Amino acid sequence: MENIKTRWYKKAVIYQIYPFSFMDSNGDGWGDLKGVLSKLDYLKDLGVDCIWFSPLYESPNHDYGYDVSDYYKISHLFGDNEIFKDFVDKVHSKGMKVMMDMVVNHSSSENEWFKSANSDKNSPYRDYYIFKKGIKKGKKLLPPNNWDSIFTGSAWEKDNATDDEFYLHLFDVHQPDLNWENPKLREEVINIYKYWCDLGVDGFRLDVCNVYSKDQRYLNDKGFLSKGKKYYVDGPRIHEFYKELNEKVFSKYDLTIIGESYDPSIENKKLYVSEKENEMDMIFDFSHFKANTRLGLTYLKKKFDLRVWRKGLIEPQIFNYGNGWNALVIENHDNPRSMSRFGFNSKDYPYEVATMLPLSVFFGFGTPFIYEGEEIGMRDAHFEYDEFRDPVINFVHDRYLKKIPLGKKWRLKMLNNGGRDHARTPMQWDDSPNAGFTTGTPWIKVNENYKEINVKKDLSSDRSIYKFYQRLLSLKKH
Repeated sequence: MENIKTRWYKKAVIYQIYPFSFMDSNGDGWGDLKGVLSKLDYLKDLGVDCIWFSPLYESPNHDYGYDVSDYYKISHLFGDNEIFKDFVDKVHSKGMKVMMDMVVNHSSSENEWFKSANSDKNSPYRDYYIFKKGIKKGKKLLPPNNWDSIFTGSAWEKDNATDDEFYLHLFDVHQPDLNWENPKLREEVINIYKYWCDLGVDGFRLDVCNVYSKDQRYLNDKGFLSKGKKYYVDGPRIHEFYKELNEKVFSKYDLTIIGESYDPSIENKKLYVSEKENEMDMIFDFSHFKANTRLGLTYLKKKFDLRVWRKGLIEPQIFNYGNGWNALVIENHDNPRSMSRFGFNSKDYPYEVATMLPLSVFFGFGTPFIYEGEEIGMRDAHFEYDEFRDPVINFVHDRYLKKIPLGKKWRLKMLNNGGRDHARTPMQWDDSPNAGFTTGTPWIKVNENYKEINVKKDLSSDRSIYKFYQRLLSLKKH
């Protein structure tokens, strides 16, 4: 008998954990599942109903988990499948739920599927990916079209099995795109979902959820920026693919499905979350994040614009009312800290800024999402060139910023404006070395302001940010 969808997310608060940086239990400098397990009471006391993990799967970590080499295996950095199952059971015993990231627009280039496909043209996995013949121009072999990668220049990379073909990677070169036109690939994805659902997972956040379907003509794009985007964003079969996922797996469990979309049209935003369409339950809409950016780029910072913030927050809630649900968010793993990015004086007024931001967002029509550290007012760090870990930084610097006639100091400032590493510095638990995150050497630098944080030990203070979040979440749910 099929489970009845309860839509539990409508009364929930969801907390995102970036597993590399939350809590290290064994002193190796990397966060892990046992570390998270040691903090379950902290999350329960905060008022969290569901824990959402950024990718936990085995990965070479070229993009820190968003390049999956084994979809059925928990990364050795975080533990193993047995530890994860124990974690899920203990979370459930406390009345909370667990969500995972699902990254199925692309895999890792070190995934066994791709290693086979990229070494043998007759491999059964060749059609799991997108290989196309290049264009010969004199003695040169050019890519099949002029599409850009979002991370690394051309979206095409020469393959190893032939003399004249390339594989598509809309993101990093180590992240080859999966071929959703292949029904065998789609069945593999469905089986992956079922595996984790049967282990007790309660929902999924879908990475770049609206670019799976590509226009099969693979035409050149005459646009100026993000060439190719119009041929894969909200692609021709994307809704068909989601209806298939719903029929074969999503409807079989009481799941919450949340999409991270890449610049969808308004029409498609509505379709993705429509309760009548049965595709996803909500998508992240980051329109209000543009309130302090130029051209939507966090590297190009401008003075905070309240009109953009208000419009970005309110419009999705209006057009989804009576249609679908919304995700209410002010931070995540891909953006600088809200305390620092929106132009407020958080150094002199940390309590006021850290409490005003969620107040302006969380009483809206939707589910509140909290990103680790947000609830204690964590702010941006400062990175020197050799301290960045985000693979996108070198690409942005080498392809764009080097061409701007600015000094090194200004280029570094721009990288710090938009770097994703700000959200990935270790969670600040106390004022001991490494902010209490690890007894070893952390994989990424610890934010230098960690001794100033407003941590749970300050609950006796009326100006505790953590205590404010507790009260806010209680009000939101009741």
